[in-house]
Amino acid sequence: MTTLSSLLTTLQASSLSPHNRLCSIASDAAFIRAAALSVQRPVVANERCGAWYVGADGADASAYFKSTDGHERAWKFSLRRLNLHLLRVAEANDGFLIVDSTRRGKRLPDALSTTIPIWCTSLIPVFVSDLAALGLDLSGYKLSKPLRPLWIGPDSPLPGPGPIFEDYTPVVCCSASRVEDEGERTVGYVQGAADDAENWSLGLTPSIFWRNVDALLAASDTDLPSLIATLMTEAQANKSEASKEPRQLTPTLSVTALPCPPPREKPAR
Repeated sequence: MTTLSSLLTTLQASSLSPHNRLCSIASDAAFIRAAALSVQRPVVANERCGAWYVGADGADASAYFKSTDGHERAWKFSLRRLNLHLLRVAEANDGFLIVDSTRRGKRLPDALSTTIPIWCTSLIPVFVSDLAALGLDLSGYKLSKPLRPLWIGPDSPLPGPGPIFEDYTPVVCCSASRVEDEGERTVGYVQGAADDAENWSLGLTPSIFWRNVDALLAASDTDLPSLIATLMTEAQANKSEASKEPRQLTPTLSVTALPCPPPREKPAR
């Protein structure tokens, strides 16, 4: 006999289907495109979730800010996930926009709300002792202005064309997914749909999703697993074929004669 609890569980599972997730990602990606055009700064995908939302053109850079580094009572500057390459991106472009998302129940992922502010604060002179203790050569990572996080999401107005800030370099933390109230939910919409992709993506990757987005969104829940399997097989075959092609390692090749070894004397008989 079907119970109310089992029925609700089934309905919840169907609402979180791979098809609904992919449609939700495509919808949220439209906001990211608009935000990038408005902010006019490089787009950084916070791996792995953020990489799904940056569209077919991909991100200008990627980063790994882990949510657990921003959990309460675990606040710290991660010495394993330095993300120092972003300093050069920020300095060259007067900041950047970093994309992530989170599941239902939160407006911002912890990586955007807490981990990145800790990172920004740790890279100003007052708080660099932990970083300096690593003994790294930081001469190529100088900032002319301190970093300052700003936050935007689908429910916030987008700023005008990216101004140059005199006192700080903006790190625009952009949460891709909208938050829906209980009585205003869109059928099939999944907040933070790309989160924990290894549990639902059936092996699909962001790049293959965006290369085949129309076919994937048009497929039914029943046909989607076989379509994804076909696309992944084709991608692997193309990768293997590409690896067989000769690759030029250098534009020129210099050839010179080696000195001949002296003739060996014949042994006396």
